Amino acid sequence: MRKILIALILFFSFQASASHLINGNFTYEFVSQSGNQRTYKINLYLYRDLTGINLPSTTTVYYKKTNQSTISALSLTQVSVNTPTNTCNSNISYAVHKYSANVILNAASVYDFAYSTCCRPSTATNLSNPVSQSVYLTIRIVTSRPAGRQYNNSVEFDNRIMAAPLNTPSSFVLNYPDSDGDSLSYQITDVKGGSAGSLSPVSIGYSTGYSNTAPLGPNGSLSIDALSRTMMARSSVQQTVLINIKVTEWDKDTTGTFKFMGITEKEFIFNFHNNASSNLANATVDSASANFLSDTIHVSTSHPIY
Repeated sequence: MRKILIALILFFSFQASASHLINGNFTYEFVSQSGNQRTYKINLYLYRDLTGINLPSTTTVYYKKTNQSTISALSLTQVSVNTPTNTCNSNISYAVHKYSANVILNAASVYDFAYSTCCRPSTATNLSNPVSQSVYLTIRIVTSRPAGRQYNNSVEFDNRIMAAPLNTPSSFVLNYPDSDGDSLSYQITDVKGGSAGSLSPVSIGYSTGYSNTAPLGPNGSLSIDALSRTMMARSSVQQTVLINIKVTEWDKDTTGTFKFMGITEKEFIFNFHNNASSNLANATVDSASANFLSDTIHVSTSHPIY
C-alpha cells in the first residue's frame, strides 16, 4: 500500500507541476560571426495558464547537429513576462514567458533544438487524451550557407491565442514578414510530445474526426494563405484546439537556386466561443497589397477584426 500511495503522490504532483503550460514555440536571432563560428540568440516562448502555478526563472533546452549524436544542454533565462489582451471576448487568461540565451554554433551546419515538459491541459479538444501527453517544442537552424547568406533569422509570430465567435470566418496573422526576405512555405503537422533530452519527438494522436487535413474537425475549416501569411478559420461548435504549423524558410544562393534555411514550428491555440460582442471598434490598417489584375486586396491589421 505504501508503494502505491507514493506512486500516486508522484503522479499527481507531476501532473500539477506542468498543468500550467498551454503551449509554446522557439524563435532565433543571428548575433555575430567570427571565423567558422556563428553566435545565435535562442528564444523560447511558453504560454502559461494564469490559474496554474508560476514558471521558473530559468529553463533548459537541448540541441545537436543533425548529422551527429552528441547532445548539449543550454540554460535559458526568463527575460520578460507579458499578459496579452484577450481578443474577441475570449475567456482564456494566460501569460507569455520569454526565455533567452546566446549559443555559439559552427558555420555551414544544421542544428536541432528542443524543449519538453509534461503535461498538456485537458482543454485541447482535438487531441487524444491531452492530459497524458507531453509538450515538445522544436526548431531547426541552418547557421550559414557556403554559397549563400552567412546567417539566418527565424520568423516572428503574434504571441496571442486566436479567438473567434462561432460561425464567423475569421482571419489571423500567422507570422510577420521574414526579416531576411526569405520565401516561406507552410505545413500543418502533428502536435508533438517526447523527450527533448534525447531529441526524440513523437506525434500526438488526434481525437476522432480531427487530422492534419481537418485540424478543426468536421465542424470547422482552416486555410493558410502563404502570400499574405494569414490563416482563415471557422467553427460552428465551441471548442479550443491546438494546431502545429511548420514554417520553412528558403533563400537563393549565388547560382539562383533556392536553399533550405531553417524550420520554425509554432503551436497555435484556436478558441471558438459564443461570447461575441456586438460593439464596433476602430481598426488601424498596417499595410495593404494586391496583385496586378487581381480583384483581391490583402489588408493587414494589428488586431483581428470580426
